[in-house]
Amino acid sequence: MDAEAAPGSTAEAPQGLTVYVTSVVATGPAGPVAWTPASPPPAAQLGDVRLTDLAIDFAGIEAPSLSVPGLRQATRFCAP
Repeated sequence: MDAEAAPGSTAEAPQGLTVYVTSVVATGPAGPVAWTPASPPPAAQLGDVRLTDLAIDFAGIEAPSLSVPGLRQATRFCAP
């Protein structure tokens, strides 16, 4: 599934949200990072960190409420 929000939109989850992913590859302040279940992020709180060039293998999201203005979703199926 592909999901894309409108350019410049900001997602809001007033009661907080949990994002489940199987891997994150990005560029952080200290350079490239790659996190997986076998190699998770550090146990210490990361604080406010800006990540760019994100590639995320998304597994799911959980939130009491979530608003994403202009969200578009597409699903592709593979034929055998």
